[in-house]
Amino acid sequence: MTGRQLQREFEMSASTFNEFKPFSFKGNEISYFLNESQSIYINKRLEHIKNKTENKQKSIDELSAITVKDTALVKDVPNSTTERDVYDFPSDYLYLINDRSNTVFCGTTKFYDNRLTKLEILYKILEHKYSSTIYKSPVSAITNNKLYIYNDGNFTVSGVTIDYVKDYTEIDVIADTTSDLDPNVHKELVQLAVTIALENIQSGRFQSNVSKNIITEQIK
Repeated sequence: MTGRQLQREFEMSASTFNEFKPFSFKGNEISYFLNESQSIYINKRLEHIKNKTENKQKSIDELSAITVKDTALVKDVPNSTTERDVYDFPSDYLYLINDRSNTVFCGTTKFYDNRLTKLEILYKILEHKYSSTIYKSPVSAITNNKLYIYNDGNFTVSGVTIDYVKDYTEIDVIADTTSDLDPNVHKELVQLAVTIALENIQSGRFQSNVSKNIITEQIK
């Protein structure tokens, strides 16, 4: 659906609820609810990916429209050392799904999956002989929005590729800007947006200004 079609779908769905009858939503207000819906939809799936739940692969599939695969990263040479290689994420990077290093060991060059590690346990992992970084399982970590690849001095990294979720476009029904997500989920976004709007009205966060027939957000 286009941005305008999302607006019409929202208005038609909202018209079935008595709670919406005192209100007349403006375009920017509908855009707000649609963007809240889109953020919730994406963040819920990122949580499944992050926590490696049983819905991880399903969530990856559902975000395929905003997923970029096999992207080669650019090395940040000034910040790289003999112990670690530092790479910059793309400008539209939002969330890392997979990262791989092309390692050089004993004259052989091959891509291997990295072991993305949390910062709080990074140095314990690196210092332990059974979990430390090796050519066929390099340890990686994200710091200051950069990807760090650690080596043990026995191998080098000649390149890094990643699969990632890219930053998404905000919906603007006035400018007719639609969601970057798969069109098959657009109706789900609208239904969630209507639910969010309904919850805001029922909680008193939004109120009707009868004289102007607009919605005003109450600042608390």
